[in-house]
Amino acid sequence: MNRRMLTTGDIARYCDVTPRTVIRWIQRGHLRAHQLPGRGDNRVDPSDFLVFLDKHALPVPVEFAPASAIGVR
Repeated sequence: MNRRMLTTGDIARYCDVTPRTVIRWIQRGHLRAHQLPGRGDNRVDPSDFLVFLDKHALPVPVEFAPASAIGVR
């Protein structure tokens, strides 16, 4: 799994929602994020995204699935 931080746009694409929905999840405390200085863009650690998916019974995108779960050796 790539350890780069995720943007609200990344998460929106993975969950098939709008970026505004992701921002609401963050504002309501459902999804942990870090706000960047300046413009205030949000970044989400991939591990926090996986916790969010598990807590809300959402499917894990294949990019985040453990290698053993997708048959990679």
